[in-house]
Amino acid sequence: FDNINGSFSNITNIDSIVAHHKSCLVKLQAKYMHKSPVSTTFNLSLSDPKGHFTMDGYLENLEGDEVTKQAAAFTFAEVTSFHLSHMDMHVEGDESYGKGDFTMLYHDLKISLFKFKSDERKTKKGPMSFIANVLLLYPSNPMPNKDVRKASTSFARDPNKGFIRLIWENIYRGAKKTAVRDERIIDVTDGKETGKDVKPRKEGFLKRLFGKKK
Repeated sequence: FDNINGSFSNITNIDSIVAHHKSCLVKLQAKYMHKSPVSTTFNLSLSDPKGHFTMDGYLENLEGDEVTKQAAAFTFAEVTSFHLSHMDMHVEGDESYGKGDFTMLYHDLKISLFKFKSDERKTKKGPMSFIANVLLLYPSNPMPNKDVRKASTSFARDPNKGFIRLIWENIYRGAKKTAVRDERIIDVTDGKETGKDVKPRKEGFLKRLFGKKK
């Protein structure tokens, strides 16, 4: 991220001020990879003992090569083509959980599957990649003559991990739920969503088995 700027208002723990202004607002704008506009507003409760928060933001104009490294955490896939036009994000929660609503508009999504620990990792073509692109993924949102797909997420917060991790977990899952045709595939690779008042999820079976791509 660069060209970061923002504003903070009502940073206080004085009870008489909190009684009239119950939230701290944080507004941030930046560029991702020097190009893609990112904007987010955090509304942080100063009066809720559980620390309720909301985050509303958007991301625009993102290309496939700018997400390849992040998508590599999927372990066996590489993004070969993708353009995100606009993504709206809303996440809210507190010290125990986070949930989100996402609308991601994109087109021309394609991935390449590769074998583990082989020279074929970077192969851009092959039957498995073809199957993945045709059967597993939605190449765009919306699809021709279809409504825009929206995604909702919910995770219990791991007390050993930070606030930003909780937000990212919801954003990442929201993007996957928008792009993958069958949510059961995500449950296998990443584990199921936990929801409020549920113990944090364990890593997905494939992540535990193979780990991250070296």
